Amino acid sequence: FDAGFDCGFRHPVYRPSNKRWHGEPLGSSSIAIWAEDGLGDFIRHAHHLDRVISGADSVTLHAPPKILPLLDACFPTIQTTAEHADIAKCDWHIPSGSLDGLFWHPTENPQGAGYLRPHPADAAVPKTPAHAINVGVCSRSTKLSTDRNINYTTLETLAPVFQDSRYQCHSLQYRDDPDELAAANQRFAYP
Repeated sequence: FDAGFDCGFRHPVYRPSNKRWHGEPLGSSSIAIWAEDGLGDFIRHAHHLDRVISGADSVTLHAPPKILPLLDACFPTIQTTAEHADIAKCDWHIPSGSLDGLFWHPTENPQGAGYLRPHPADAAVPKTPAHAINVGVCSRSTKLSTDRNINYTTLETLAPVFQDSRYQCHSLQYRDDPDELAAANQRFAYP
């Protein structure tokens, strides 16, 4: 995966001019980690961030504006930004997908955390939209492929969450597809 960056097989939107990090000791250096894949992948890669945070003087996370509040809540000690120029201000940079190459072990299962399911004990406690539990959803939609389906679930699998008034779902895709959102809203009868 990481070799693809150097060979040109990976096509990230942004290729910063500062040094790309390959796991060198960071010491008093600063590093920018930027989201290059879909937000679901970026969130999955975020489980490596503690290792980077503990080894650097400062860490900046670059991601689309819609996910910055979540990142700020999860990682209050680091800087978050949606500005490309902020990546180049750091000593080092790394695309989030490369964190797997540095830290992921082949025995880890990306689905190890399981799936979100409504809790039956709470079924009798309806929530108003103002008090609903907010759930972020990243889907693969029309890009499903046989060799990668094991890492994804379908929107139909999440129907019990979508149709439960205790939950308010939000798309965390980079770019919302109005047709896909309209189809999901119609299928599940909830916006």
